[in-house]
Amino acid sequence: LGMTTLTVIRYVPREVDPLVYNRSHEDPGDVPYSEIGGLSEQIRELQEVIELPLTNPELFQPVGIIPPKGSLLCGPPGTGKTLLARAVASQLDCSFLKVVSSSIVDKYIGESARLM
Repeated sequence: LGMTTLTVIRYVPREVDPLVYNRSHEDPGDVPYSEIGGLSEQIRELQEVIELPLTNPELFQPVGIIPPKGSLLCGPPGTGKTLLARAVASQLDCSFLKVVSSSIVDKYIGESARLM
């Protein structure tokens, strides 16, 4: 803002940590749901939670429901969490941000929150 006229002079973009910026450019690949076996219930739930609000936001607005902004997939290794996330990103043509919990835990207070 200009000090005398209070007009907008320029827009300053939000500060983005280089680690987060570099992670956000990972290509999810072409993973159709048909190639994922044994997780039909989880696929249906992800379609309801993530795909439906993004593809049909008009269903949520009249009722006053705020669609979720993301989903946390948790479970033991090798259960298909990353594959499901890649499939959703591939179906919606969205960015795929793979975050490993051990990579965001830092010894300094506030560092993990800054990365998120």
